[in-house]
Amino acid sequence: MHSSSREPVHTVPVRHRGAAERGRGFTLIELLVVISIISLLIAILLPALSQARKSARAATCTSQLRQFGVAFNTYVLDYDALPHEDDGNPDVICWYDALDPYLGIKKERDEQVLHQVTDIKLCPEVDTSAPAYYKSYRFNSGLESNSLPFLKLEKIWATDRTVILFDAEYKGTGVSFKGREKKVHYRHPGGANMLLADWHVGNFDKDEAGKLIWKQKDPK
Repeated sequence: MHSSSREPVHTVPVRHRGAAERGRGFTLIELLVVISIISLLIAILLPALSQARKSARAATCTSQLRQFGVAFNTYVLDYDALPHEDDGNPDVICWYDALDPYLGIKKERDEQVLHQVTDIKLCPEVDTSAPAYYKSYRFNSGLESNSLPFLKLEKIWATDRTVILFDAEYKGTGVSFKGREKKVHYRHPGGANMLLADWHVGNFDKDEAGKLIWKQKDPK
């Protein structure tokens, strides 16, 4: 009887990871690479986000001016004329206040309070910390004269090119809600938003604004 000889069994030692190896983090170089990539992405995305915010504010401004167009049109249907351009005459109500009922603005407390500032009267691009921030929209003062204090809409020629309301500078501390071309503030991408006499709103750069109608001639 032959005794069976057993082959020696070779075992491969299992290597257990130590706690230090299992917890290995990023190297300094890897961290710097990740930080560089994140910084690059931020540098690329921030201008795009800023431009998107500006475009959104410009769209809001356009929407507000369209609401003013509806208010002006309804006022004209009621009174057969545009509201007065400014508050220099104590016997008339300035357009800034005359349109309040047509914009759904209710007077707070004192019914006699004038120049009530609400969001729709403020272009979203203005700096509300400025003293005259509430003058962000102005009425085209070239539409009126001493002989024609309340202009009838049918007297306006080329309504699709005649400016009614526009994005305006808001410098100074005086209360004035009127102005002409030199008061335009080109604060939106592409230029300034303007409400024209056919009640459509457009965006115009300085050259385009110069070709619009800012002055109406008195009827003969």
